[in-house]
Amino acid sequence: MEKVTVVVLKFARASAWTARGSGRLIFLRSMHAEQVAKPDYFRRQADTARSRNYALLVFPAVTFCLGGWQLYRLQWKLGLIDERTSRMRIAPLTIDDLPDDLDKLREMEYRRVTVTGQFDHDNEIYLAPRSPLNNTGGGLISSSTNHGAHVITPFKISNTNTIILVDRGWVATNRINPSTRPDGQVQGEVTVTGVIRNSEKANNFTPDVRAGSASFPIRDIDQMASLRHTSPVFLEATKASDVRGGPVGGQTIVQMRNEHLNYAITWYALSALSFVLWYLKYVKRKTF
Repeated sequence: MEKVTVVVLKFARASAWTARGSGRLIFLRSMHAEQVAKPDYFRRQADTARSRNYALLVFPAVTFCLGGWQLYRLQWKLGLIDERTSRMRIAPLTIDDLPDDLDKLREMEYRRVTVTGQFDHDNEIYLAPRSPLNNTGGGLISSSTNHGAHVITPFKISNTNTIILVDRGWVATNRINPSTRPDGQVQGEVTVTGVIRNSEKANNFTPDVRAGSASFPIRDIDQMASLRHTSPVFLEATKASDVRGGPVGGQTIVQMRNEHLNYAITWYALSALSFVLWYLKYVKRKTF
């Protein structure tokens, strides 16, 4: 009996040790599995963070493209100014050279035309408010005392029934009334050289013209021609066509607002700055 008891006890101990060993093995295996799984998890996290970091490069890329677009706009604007200047240097046309097709006439803007005829001073139109040009580069004279208007007068071409509109130039506010400038109301046949102009575009802030009013806020050639029963042909008189005591001619604006270079520099600076910050933060691991 004692021998049986001893055998049972030994078997029980062996079973216990076996169970304990199996538990240790399972524990070690689970620990190993966790150690293997953790690097994969952190690797995925690192890959996700890295992809997010690269996504931040969208901002410097977009701003760089915007800088290039502004350089394109700069070249376009300079080309437009050069085209205007070149057209005004070409020898003047005559009234016979102007096409009957108004669409083709609009394509000839900034070409000079020399016409001979008579002014109809009784039917003047005023483009107001306006400031004069300094005639040295197309810049506006910034002075509160230089507000006034452009005087637009119907002009009957000699030996024809054609009447066009001629912007004779600028006058100060206190000289808009024709009675204040009698010496400038030239009579008889005169020869005038002017620049072909098109209508200006209205915006949401452009006031409406009162019915029958001779004062216009913008150059609306069709409406002006309808008011004075003329052809929709509009010339801006050159400085050479000035008459003493009359409006100041040469008010054609050739230059245009051109800030595209400044815009391009701004966009490129933002692109460079954002890229440098990204590089220092995510490549060099700098803290700010």
